[in-house]
Amino acid sequence: MAYKILYYLFCDMETEIIRMLKHLTPEEKRSEPVSHALQARQALAQGNYGRFFKLYRTSPNLGGSMMEIFIDKHRILCLIRLSLAYMATNVDVAFLQHLLAFDSL
Repeated sequence: MAYKILYYLFCDMETEIIRMLKHLTPEEKRSEPVSHALQARQALAQGNYGRFFKLYRTSPNLGGSMMEIFIDKHRILCLIRLSLAYMATNVDVAFLQHLLAFDSL
């Protein structure tokens, strides 16, 4: 189920995620992989990229490999938003490296 949620996130299929959520049991929602995927969905829905990239780094099982498929897309979206927000100020590159979950510059 977790991989399916992450796949739907990758494809921007929010209606499919909602449809699947209706059929998830409370036990399935509490399982670590599914809970993680739902938290990633929530972070993206809220535009909380810091939380999203933390979840990317701590994904259970092969969730991180699944998220690698679309992580660059969200890094670019985050950079666009940050550049607009910090246009008048200097942004520390080390901060961006940490926020966007890059291993190195």
